[in-house]
Amino acid sequence: MIVAAGGGFLLGYIGQRVATQRMRRETEERTRHILHEAEKEAESKKREASLEAQTSWYQAKAGIEQEAAASKLELQRLEKKNSPPRGEP
Repeated sequence: MIVAAGGGFLLGYIGQRVATQRMRRETEERTRHILHEAEKEAESKKREASLEAQTSWYQAKAGIEQEAAASKLELQRLEKKNSPPRGEP
């Protein structure tokens, strides 16, 4: 009877230990998966933010270039208006 109880205790202990180790491995695996997915999402967000910044920069550049072209045309128009006619000194 004592041997059976000791054997039962030993089997229960081993069973519990195996179950605990399995649960630990599964938890570690889920943790690695979650971290991997988080890293992928962070990288995706980083690329998205970079593209948005590039788009914003190019839009700002285009606006500045348009303003510069408009200013240049206005300056040319004013110079033409204020220059003496040809043939006059």
